[in-house]
Amino acid sequence: MNGSKRSIYSVLLLFLCLTCYGQTSQAPATVNDLQYFRFMLTTIAGLDSSPDAVKMVEDSLIQHFGLNDEEFAVVRAAGQQLKPLLQQLRQSSTSIAQGKVSLSAADSAALAALDTQREARIAALSNQILNSVRPATADRLRIPGQVLSRALNSAQGGK
Repeated sequence: MNGSKRSIYSVLLLFLCLTCYGQTSQAPATVNDLQYFRFMLTTIAGLDSSPDAVKMVEDSLIQHFGLNDEEFAVVRAAGQQLKPLLQQLRQSSTSIAQGKVSLSAADSAALAALDTQREARIAALSNQILNSVRPATADRLRIPGQVLSRALNSAQGGK
């Protein structure tokens, strides 16, 4: 029995090493990348999206970015991991602003902190996705944010 446990651990260690060796670390998501990842993750989280909209975005990920089943599962799980935080932040922001005509400096600071918390979680999940998918898939997932950034820069006169 003791020898079989060692064999199992040896196989698991070998698998882990091979898996880690095959993965390449991606550059962190840029501000431009995060524009698309924010849309994708908040849509999949589904707080303000109908089930049909969520399904449409999920289907488009497979079609447009060539996600395989494992990559799709990673993206879907990231969106679902974001959902509880978004729910908590919505409740907190509602309680901060409820019944107020104008916000105090403390209220504004509290809302800004909630926004920072959301953005940090989106960045972490985006990087998790980029490092969990194939390098070519990661490159394709970065394209929408880059295209949007170029369009905004062009609309603003190249600023």
